[in-house]
Amino acid sequence: MKILRKKIFPILVIILSITCAKDFKVKTSEYSYFFKESSTFIYDVSSWGDKYELVIEIKKMDKNLHYRYRLEDDTIFKFVDDVVVLQKSLENSDRIFMNLWDYNVSNLDDKISVFFSKKVFKDLVNKKEVTIDVGDGEEHLTFERKTTYNCVIDGKEIELKAIYATSDLFGYFWILDDERFPLILKMEVGYIIELKEINTK
Repeated sequence: MKILRKKIFPILVIILSITCAKDFKVKTSEYSYFFKESSTFIYDVSSWGDKYELVIEIKKMDKNLHYRYRLEDDTIFKFVDDVVVLQKSLENSDRIFMNLWDYNVSNLDDKISVFFSKKVFKDLVNKKEVTIDVGDGEEHLTFERKTTYNCVIDGKEIELKAIYATSDLFGYFWILDDERFPLILKMEVGYIIELKEINTK
């Protein structure tokens, strides 16, 4: 019996170590330092001939995402305070809202913004059937490939890991390849929004 225990114990240790390592891998992110209080995400926007700079500033990330945003064209619009994306939306929503220049919003209800939801991202990379709505009704999303996306981070251009997907309504999407933080990098969905800079300092 003692010999059997001695043989079983190392096996259990190995199994537990592998399980913990898998959990740790899921919970960590090489990009997590992007997503903290006061980090700003600067997007270029082109919508029906109009061009804007959209600045999103994270106020808080707890279970929910709290941010404020500012639009700039020839005139600088003041920050709109405390848009809230609920935890349930960050986890599961397939309704994506990024056209902040068309609406003055503070509560997105069941919509998600800035990110794809974790469920949609996981289903997409696992090549499952994914349906989303960016404001024009349901569209079916297809994973195309893993790719890269260049963005200026704290003044230095960095190549980010990304995934590229398309939809049956001629939508094109580049998303940060990160299960914890599937950040929207670029979308072409009638309007075009593309991330050009992140400031974390």
